Amino acid sequence: APSQWLAERLNARVTPLGIGGAPGRAAGARTTLLAAGRFGDLKGTADLFEIVRRVLATAPRVDAVIAGGLPDNAKGERRWLRRFEAETDPELRARVRFTGWLPPDQLARELDRAAVFLSPSYSETFGLTVLEAMARGVTVVASDLPPLHELVDPGRTGLLVPPGDLHGFHTTIGYLMTDSKSGEQIGNAAT
Repeated sequence: APSQWLAERLNARVTPLGIGGAPGRAAGARTTLLAAGRFGDLKGTADLFEIVRRVLATAPRVDAVIAGGLPDNAKGERRWLRRFEAETDPELRARVRFTGWLPPDQLARELDRAAVFLSPSYSETFGLTVLEAMARGVTVVASDLPPLHELVDPGRTGLLVPPGDLHGFHTTIGYLMTDSKSGEQIGNAAT
C-alpha cells in the first residue's frame, strides 16, 4: 500500500513511491492556482470548480490551471468540462486553462509555475499529486484526510482544510495569494 493509513486497513506493507525531480521554481511572484488529478465526485471536482471560481472572483491577478481529467472516459470528462462552462462566468472562464492529462515532465513545468496546489478530495489512498507538488516546493492546500497526514505537517509543509469546507479552502488560498512570503516558506519547508 502507498500509505501507512491504507496499509493498516489492508493489512499490507507500505511501499514507497519514487517521486523524481528537484524543484525548478520560476523566479518572481507566482499567481497561478494549480490542481491536477482525476475528475470525479470522490476527488472533489465539483468543489474544485467552485473554489476556483471563488478565488478568481476575489483575486483579479490570479489564474488557474486544471490538469488531469478522465483519460479513459472522454465522454465523462466532457460532462465535467461542460458543467464548469455552464456554471462559470465567461470572464472567469477566460482565466482557467484545462490541460487534460499531462505527462510527468509537463506536469512538473506547471508545478514550477504554480503558487498554490489545490486538492479538495473527499478520499485519498496516498495523495501522489500532493507529494509531487510538495517535492517541487509548491504550497499545498489539501483536504484534511488521514493519508495526507503522513505527507503534510499542517501549517509547516502545507495546509489542510476539512473536506467540503469551500469557505475554508477559499480563505486559505486567498491568504496565501496575498501573503506570498508565507506561501513560499511553507512550500520551501515541504521540499
